[in-house]
Amino acid sequence: MAKPARPGLAIGLVKTSPEKIMTQANAPPAEAPHIEGARPDRAGKTMIGGYFDDAVNIQMKLLGLEIGRRTSQELLTEAINLLFQHYGKPRIATYTPGRRRRKGQAT
Repeated sequence: MAKPARPGLAIGLVKTSPEKIMTQANAPPAEAPHIEGARPDRAGKTMIGGYFDDAVNIQMKLLGLEIGRRTSQELLTEAINLLFQHYGKPRIATYTPGRRRRKGQAT
C-alpha cells in the first residue's frame, strides 16, 4: 500500500509569515540537551550540506588552499553569506573553529 503524499517543506514556509521566520531565526538558541560524547562547539547549530560530484569537492579543497582557508566550513560560511547578501538578507553565518584532529588520532 502506498503512503499518502505529505506536504513538502515549501508548503509550510508559504504558510509562515516572513516576520515569524525572522523572529525565530533571531531568537537565542534553545538550550540543547547534553548528549554524552556530543561536541559542545556544535550545541545549538544545524548541519547544512548537500551531495555533489567529486569534482566539486576537489575544487573546494583546491580553492581553500589557494586562498588560505583551512576548512570547507570556512568556504561555506563565506558562500552562504554571499548568497544572503545577493538576496538582500543579513550576513548572519559565522564560523567558529572547532577542535581538529588528524587521521588516526583518538577522540
